[in-house]
Amino acid sequence: MQILTSEFDKSKKMTEMKTQELSAMTIALDEAKASAINQQNILSNAKKKHQAEIKDVQDMLEVASKAEVEVTALKEKIRETKIKSDTEIKYWKNALDIELKEQVRIHGEDKIKIRNIYAASIKEYAVSIKELQDCVTEAQSKSLKKKKKKYFFK
Repeated sequence: MQILTSEFDKSKKMTEMKTQELSAMTIALDEAKASAINQQNILSNAKKKHQAEIKDVQDMLEVASKAEVEVTALKEKIRETKIKSDTEIKYWKNALDIELKEQVRIHGEDKIKIRNIYAASIKEYAVSIKELQDCVTEAQSKSLKKKKKKYFFK
């Protein structure tokens, strides 16, 4: 019995040691579980933070894409407006060139008419002067004839 008691005591001590080891392992396991849960919470929070950042970046990309579309549309509108403006400028430049050429042509024709009128006036003036000289000559001639007659008849 003593052997049994001694073995029982040994067994009891072994069980206590194993229980202490199990307790220590349970504590270590609980700490490891707590650490794992803590790490899992940290990872979950980081994941949520990164998802929020990814959403923010996606929202920014969407805004940037919309802005790029608007900028492209504005560039196209500016290009079309420039083409239209250039076309209008060319149209008005051509119209003014045509108008200027017409004015120069009319001015040239007017100069020719004025020269012709001036030349005709000069000719008429010359004819009038000639006629006037002829009249004066004739009048002088008649006057001389009268004077001569007076001198002869006196």
